[in-house]
Amino acid sequence: MKLQINTLMLRSMGWEDNNPFFSKNIPVDAIIYFKSKDTLFYITCKEERLLFNKRTIEDLKHRYDSESPTTEIKSNADLFRLVIDNEAFEESYVRHFKINKLFKNE
Repeated sequence: MKLQINTLMLRSMGWEDNNPFFSKNIPVDAIIYFKSKDTLFYITCKEERLLFNKRTIEDLKHRYDSESPTTEIKSNADLFRLVIDNEAFEESYVRHFKINKLFKNE
């Protein structure tokens, strides 16, 4: 069974679908991506495995061919844990996750 990621939730958090014709400095193999101030997060599919990738914007501007750090996504829970841990979402979600973290620590 192939994993289907929850792109609807990712889009609501500010992620965008990759369109190689219009998306500047986004790797062609990216399925969906999120750009923060200095980091690009994107999801790729290689050999039927979904990978969460992270690269600095500076690397992309200079087109360095270095390998980006990747983490395999085994479930949607893993994916959203990576998104939250890396803060790969719009500013409007920051408050929500900070409040959630406070409740978990009590």
